[in-house]
Amino acid sequence: MDGAINVATKSIRKNPLGIVLLNMATYRLDRTAFKAHTVNEAADHASYYKKLDFVERLKVAAYLNSIAFNYPEGNPPKLDRTAFSTRARSNG
Repeated sequence: MDGAINVATKSIRKNPLGIVLLNMATYRLDRTAFKAHTVNEAADHASYYKKLDFVERLKVAAYLNSIAFNYPEGNPPKLDRTAFSTRARSNG
């Protein structure tokens, strides 16, 4: 989906907290990045992913996780090991 949205860089600015602010008027949809589908074609996205080998599917899953949980791709958050504990099971 690279190139789906073009943003004019001169309208990007950071506030004192380091949050990037974008002027919504600068977003423009690149209509060449998409194509029209019928409803059935659009709903049949699973066939594309089934054709990928498992490594490519894992890359897609890692990318989607990074988007869903808002962390940089390739740099997932570390596991908080203080939230879990281990203990030996008693055999009895």
